[in-house]
Amino acid sequence: MRRFALPLMLVFVVACTAETSSPAVADHFEVVSGDAQRGRLNGELDAPIIVRLIDDQGHPMAGERIYSSTSDADATIEVTSDSTDRLGGYALRWTLGSTLGVQSLHLRTSGDATIAIGVEATALQVDTMASGLFFACGIDPAGSTWCWGDNYYGRLGVDDYTVEGPTLVGADSLHFIGLTVGDLHACGRTAIGEVFCWGANFSGQLGNGRQGTTGNQSSAPVRVVGLPPVRALDAGRWATCALTTSDEVWCWGAGAGTPSSDLPRQMFGGATFRAIALGRDHGCGITTGDSVECWGDDTYGQLGSGAGVSSSPTPLPIARPLSASQIVSGEAGSCALEAVGRLYCWGDIAGLHSRERDSLGTGYPALMDEAGPVRGVSLGWYCGAIWAAVGAPRFLCRSWQSDVETNGANYSQVEFGSESLCVRTAAGVIYCKSYSDTGSLPYYDYKASAVPAP
Repeated sequence: MRRFALPLMLVFVVACTAETSSPAVADHFEVVSGDAQRGRLNGELDAPIIVRLIDDQGHPMAGERIYSSTSDADATIEVTSDSTDRLGGYALRWTLGSTLGVQSLHLRTSGDATIAIGVEATALQVDTMASGLFFACGIDPAGSTWCWGDNYYGRLGVDDYTVEGPTLVGADSLHFIGLTVGDLHACGRTAIGEVFCWGANFSGQLGNGRQGTTGNQSSAPVRVVGLPPVRALDAGRWATCALTTSDEVWCWGAGAGTPSSDLPRQMFGGATFRAIALGRDHGCGITTGDSVECWGDDTYGQLGSGAGVSSSPTPLPIARPLSASQIVSGEAGSCALEAVGRLYCWGDIAGLHSRERDSLGTGYPALMDEAGPVRGVSLGWYCGAIWAAVGAPRFLCRSWQSDVETNGANYSQVEFGSESLCVRTAAGVIYCKSYSDTGSLPYYDYKASAVPAP
């Protein structure tokens, strides 16, 4: 048998062919675009994350399965395919979770190729806010209005009921300098004194003359018609009142001791006020003559005029002369704060205690039991808060006392709604929680612009 020796060149070609035909292995990811972003808590990043998978020979790797995970359990990822495209590309949309600070996205293949992309999750910062029934709104430093929470009747300014996180109201075409929030509606005041409202309109809350059924609502801000220029607003559950630039009171909606109307009406014969505050079925104000007067229902002594009054459609002076600098109202009671820091309350004031314990609840304004000068007070339907110039507020409810965890930050604003509480820190960060009147733990926590409080 003859033996043939393969030429050396042929052996080399065979060896090279065998080497180049071995399967490619995923080696690493490279970022195409979308890194170095910042995003809001619970919000979708502005740009998608796009990466390219490279094999061990430096070529894009197509058709490779990609597995993804995030550092925050509340975060979500939306992809169009679970594998790389023909150019090795892979894209996803990332909606951040509720962890303040750095959140991470991890991508990996079935092999050893991995990548971690970090994004800083920031809280929406606002200069002012207002809290309602399981929702709240705020104005950011640029003048844009954001709302968050439950979206019943489009009160977050969008039609999508399932939306989470802050939503922009009015597509940023309206800039407000003041806000007020009821149970199911909100209203904003512009720099030229116009008022726009959005949300439910079954009680005429929008002030546009189109009161109707629950289907008659608007997620887009609607201008309140026939209203003189306005300098201040306050809302009750289903009503809103405005102070005009001439200090007159105009109201629309239902409740708060005013006649029901789906158009704004001038109240109290043109009587003038420096400030107003609305409760459920009553309202109070500081007149331009510096007296405190209240109107509406007096079942719980919320008019502050003493015993023997059931209700009044016109403002009545409270039974104690005060030099009030602030006025606030809750479900069935009100408080007036003097500039020197003395706080007086009357009616049904949940959780607050008076130095004159026999007076509170009888309709007589009672001096509240506070050790030092009070600088602020907020009343909800079931809870109240009192705070001094320094330190955290005391949160007082009918059967429990609570606090809101803000990682030690100082408070600058506290706002109660029907079933919710929001506080704003000195840095403008919002923390929200909900509460009940039974003393139980919060039974509904809604995602707000910052970490929902425990």
